[in-house]
Amino acid sequence: MRLSVFFDHVREAAAQTGKPLREVLSLCRAEGVEGLEIRDLHLREREAELSPMLKEVGLQISCVYGMHDLGCPGEEGLASARETLRLAGRHGCRRVLLVPGALETAEADALNALSPEDTAAFMARNPAVCRMRDRLRLLVAEAEQLQVTVTLEDFDGAREPYARRAQLRWFMEQVPGLRFTLDTGNFAFSDEDVLAAQTLLAPWVAHVHCKDRGEEPGMTGRQHCRGLAPVAVGDGYLPVDEVVRRLKAGGYQGFLAIEHFGARDQLEAIRRSARYLSGLLMEGA
Repeated sequence: MRLSVFFDHVREAAAQTGKPLREVLSLCRAEGVEGLEIRDLHLREREAELSPMLKEVGLQISCVYGMHDLGCPGEEGLASARETLRLAGRHGCRRVLLVPGALETAEADALNALSPEDTAAFMARNPAVCRMRDRLRLLVAEAEQLQVTVTLEDFDGAREPYARRAQLRWFMEQVPGLRFTLDTGNFAFSDEDVLAAQTLLAPWVAHVHCKDRGEEPGMTGRQHCRGLAPVAVGDGYLPVDEVVRRLKAGGYQGFLAIEHFGARDQLEAIRRSARYLSGLLMEGA
């Protein structure tokens, strides 16, 4: 397994410290980071600058992600998602994470109130979810021609019909070739157990976001969520160590992407996260 980090964190660290972007990227590489997770919009805007810079410091693009509304009746979301696939292929990136839209609030509330057993029936008859499914089928097939794998993650949102483990399993079963980006911190948003989700979705895991969460007051009545505060990986309450041990035992060979949007000191958080995860990877080596 190898480490990567979100470009947004690198960019913010440069702004916080006054260091040039290239220097921050080099500092990340010195901490054992080998990849960069980057949003399609940012990569497209800064392609000419970033391509040579990443080569110079020894980093590759580990994942390109983008938000495209595949659930609406129009074709704009499908067209923009196709552009993201081509962008990733052009940069030799083998993983694309798509965030394919959201439901209306009332629909999402009805879905999220269902048991896991009743989730599939709801999703199979919801027009927006079915459009997402059908367009993901097209995109996955097209991505294969570019040697790119399309993934969904457990998004931390109340209206996205792929935030919970039963919802994600439905998509995985309905879209051949679709894979799962396991975000260790996002199941807490939906008050689900990340380890139970990892077990259920293990056959589809193709990428991992390592996100921890800090405790916050006012979380009474929740079973698995004790807060959503941004912290360095290893500084929160989530069982990231056990997730990584299970990945190792299962033979996972991909990236572990450091993620902590909103951290007060991004450079220090990157350092702490990288050292913590490197320590986990060294266990039993």
